[in-house]
Amino acid sequence: MAQVGLSKSGILKTHAQVFAISNEDPAAQKQMRDRYKLKWITFLSDKTGDAAKLYAGRYTGSTVLRAATFVVGGDASIAFAYINPNDRVRPAPSDLIAVAQSIERKLHPAKTEQSEPEGVPPP
Repeated sequence: MAQVGLSKSGILKTHAQVFAISNEDPAAQKQMRDRYKLKWITFLSDKTGDAAKLYAGRYTGSTVLRAATFVVGGDASIAFAYINPNDRVRPAPSDLIAVAQSIERKLHPAKTEQSEPEGVPPP
């Protein structure tokens, strides 16, 4: 989580919204959010693990939710998914920023072409 905090400016430049979902109760999530100064992230509690079952599940023989990272595109499709059996291995923030920037470019393409006057064919 600390690594995500260090990437705040790069992530926010893409107008991305960041959510952290865990099976911890809201009080524990608030402590983490405050400890790492992550007030710009929305923390959601999946105490029963119902949402986790749909995407990443739990570690075998454990009540701990499997760590997963998703980037969701403007069309609500998953543009990036990362699940690792080792909960300490996460994608590099620069990779997440690159995906978010790609989505941003698709949603708001640069207007580099001059529009032609009506009735004049392009050269």
